[in-house]
Amino acid sequence: MFESINPAVRPHPYANLVLIVILCVITFFSYAPVLKNHFINFDDPEHIIEQPLVKSLSLDNLSKIFSTNVNTTYIPLTMLSFAVEYHFFKLNPFIYHLDNLFMHLGVVSLVFLFCIELRLNRLTAFTAALLFGLHPMHVESVAWATERKDVLYTLFYLSSMLVYLKFLNLERRKVYYVLALILGFFSMLSKPIAVSLPLVLLLIDFLKGRTDIKQCLIDKIPFLLYIIPLAKLTHAENASAYVVDPS
Repeated sequence: MFESINPAVRPHPYANLVLIVILCVITFFSYAPVLKNHFINFDDPEHIIEQPLVKSLSLDNLSKIFSTNVNTTYIPLTMLSFAVEYHFFKLNPFIYHLDNLFMHLGVVSLVFLFCIELRLNRLTAFTAALLFGLHPMHVESVAWATERKDVLYTLFYLSSMLVYLKFLNLERRKVYYVLALILGFFSMLSKPIAVSLPLVLLLIDFLKGRTDIKQCLIDKIPFLLYIIPLAKLTHAENASAYVVDPS
């Protein structure tokens, strides 16, 4: 399963899948108590319980989801996920927390695959993903329904990083670049903190030994074309929401 010290011993072809399943099982049972959680009075009413945007999947309401800031933040994809859950399960907190947990399992799997794509050995990749999955730092994002935006944006963010790395590893096949671009867009629609993605992709460029700085920067321009406008939406909302009373 893990690489043998003897290079003549080849790992099982499904070793990555087996290790991902083990990671997910360990992480799931470690976080299983969150499935007993209810909604709380901090932000859950504004985002879910009393939020009219999640109460309908009509075309008119979908338009509002993608044109409205919620609690001074532009997170339409996160709000859409709440709307889908409300449509099928109303305000059953179990479903919201279960989905958060499943998304976290997806993120843990992506951490493992990203490490593998970096050509790290399976033991290192497994250890890194396990530490990420079980770290107390992530408990709030999984256990609190409103923090769906954290696990959702990270799911798309890491997916974008992974396929961008594949783009570099596989002789720069354009399909992976386009996919990285789309996944980055979804990440920004989940939480504006994804504004950092182009800088992280630059770090991947340097890690992979790309020496053409100009081309590296040109590759990031399409990301900036949607990141900058979306970031400005949230910045403008926050700037107006926290103006100090001049009196």
